[in-house]
Amino acid sequence: DFPDLEGDAATGVRTLPVVYGVTTAARISMPFYIMPFPLLASFIFAGLLPFKLLSLFLVMPFSCYAAWKLIHSPTETLVSMENNKPWLLMYATLAGAYIVSLLTILYL
Repeated sequence: DFPDLEGDAATGVRTLPVVYGVTTAARISMPFYIMPFPLLASFIFAGLLPFKLLSLFLVMPFSCYAAWKLIHSPTETLVSMENNKPWLLMYATLAGAYIVSLLTILYL
């Protein structure tokens, strides 16, 4: 957890930012914002998921922007405040994915 960096280090909790530093931890975390989308497409086109779930790509811009913010200003964005933009965007992406999935299943 990036905002708790100082407290984690002081108490010996070995989080990614404590062990690797904020910049490297941000780079390690970034693929988890992006990789669900190519995987989703792979599963859909392999026939493992219904085609209508391509609608989940509607939330991709939020996730990509969060990844961009994470990489371009990890220290300023992640350590300076409790509710930072990448975390808020990640939660918006998750909420959006649930809503889009539900609407897709109900109406398509």
